[in-house]
Formats: sequence, structure tokens, C-alpha cells
Amino acid sequence: MAVDVGLQHSTKYNDWAPFMLIEGVKNPYTFKPRFEPDQEVQMKFYVPSDGNIALTVTGYADGNKISRSYVEPAPGWTATGNGNLIKRTTSIGQIQNR
Repeated sequence: MAVDVGLQHSTKYNDWAPFMLIEGVKNPYTFKPRFEPDQEVQMKFYVPSDGNIALTVTGYADGNKISRSYVEPAPGWTATGNGNLIKRTTSIGQIQNR
């Protein structure tokens, strides 16, 4: 079961929303609070228990430094790591139509 986890930028609000896209789930999950631009954030992806994935994000939102954890079901993922396949990618958005 594939998952995409990270932060997605909003040009409308100029901020970053934590998100999870889990294979088999029709729409991605997006979470609040949204994190401010122009800062370093820390993200931690992990499997807290069999069948669940988690993302913890630490950074500034609404002027306050916060840390939030988001947990969603992801069948097939194991807390021991057996059978999990992790691929880390970094993508940078581009200006539309360029």
C-alpha cells in the first residue's frame, strides 16, 4: 500500500498544509493548522502501530511554535518495519505553465 506524506504549499494563502495520500483512499487528507512560509520545519514519518502511519510536524503556525501529530490507517504497514518499503523524495513546485 503506497502513501505520500508531506507538506503541500498553497499559493492562495502562502502557507503549508500537512497531507497524507493513502492508496485506496479516494481523497487525500489535509490537516490544520497550516504552517507559515519562510521557515524550517521538522517532519517525522513513522509507523506507530501495525496498520497505521503517522506524521509529526514541528514549526510555526499562527505565530506560535507548535508540534502536531497526524495518524491515519494504512493497512499493510508494520511497526517492526518488516515488509515496509520507504522511498524519500523531495519535489519542488514550479510556476504554472513554465
